[in-house]
Formats: sequence, structure tokens, C-alpha cells
Amino acid sequence: MNKSEVLKALREGRMYVVGGAGNSNLVLDEFSIYDSISNNKGIVGDEVSIKGKLLLKIRGVLFDKEKQGQINVKLIRNGCLVKTIDVTSPFAIDYEDVYSGEDNKIYYRLEIQFSGGILITNPIFAKFVH
Repeated sequence: MNKSEVLKALREGRMYVVGGAGNSNLVLDEFSIYDSISNNKGIVGDEVSIKGKLLLKIRGVLFDKEKQGQINVKLIRNGCLVKTIDVTSPFAIDYEDVYSGEDNKIYYRLEIQFSGGILITNPIFAKFVH
């Protein structure tokens, strides 16, 4: 990436942060939401219109062989924990969220804890269209 691409990603909220020892070794390859009817897709920083079922895809890998072990993925919707999933590296999670709240616009983000660190994403917004 060049400087202008990095600045564009920052402006659009297309990023996540990783902290802790060995923090550069966990890579989030995909965090996206899909609409089951229109196949609309959104990634971090996007807003996606949802007409059908809301599907989430989460993919990642921990490259540090010495820190391999349990990875704890927390899916958060509107600030509340929806699901905790324990995985090992590499991981691939497909999840259908059944949202029945009154809000027409919600957001999702991730907190991923691993040996020596934590990864936190910016949100993806979903707008329900009926």
C-alpha cells in the first residue's frame, strides 16, 4: 500500500488494531456481512442493506508457531456480546445472526483474543430494508 491508499483506508474506517506481545502475527483475512437475498456484501467501514438473512464470514490466521493455541472470537452487535467462538489457527467462521430487534440499523464488530494479544475491528453497519 502506498501513502494515499493508507489514508483512504483510514478515512473509510477499513481497519483493525492489534495490541499486545507479538501483535503483528494475527491477520484477519476477512470480516464481512452478506445479505442472503441480494448477495450485498460489506466489510469493515461499510453499510450494507439487508433484505433477507444476515450472514457473517470471519477468516484469520495466527502466524507465530510459538503462540499457537486457543483463539477467542467475540462477535459484538450494537455493543452487546452476541456469540463467543473458540477456534485454532487458521480459522474460518460462517455465522447466521438472527436479529429480531426494533432497530433498523445495527453494527457488528469483533474482539479476538489470542496468546499475547488482542485484535479489535472497526464496525460494519447493517440496515434492514423491508
